[in-house]
Amino acid sequence: MKLALWLGCGLLAVLWALGLLGSLSAGQPMASQVVGWLVPLVWVFWGLGMLVLLGLALGVHAWLGRGAARGRHDPA
Repeated sequence: MKLALWLGCGLLAVLWALGLLGSLSAGQPMASQVVGWLVPLVWVFWGLGMLVLLGLALGVHAWLGRGAARGRHDPA
């Protein structure tokens, strides 16, 4: 806080951002390894989600078709 009296707040924000970028660049090799297993994991979860949606759609389709086969329709 006392440093803000000597330096402007904008300069402090720039220095903070530069420090943050420096620390992020140090973790860049680890990030490439994380992405190596994260991408297949995302695809697996996406595929499971699609299977759940497909199962729900087929279930609702069968349920509605069974109701129509029993003659449940609006006479109007």
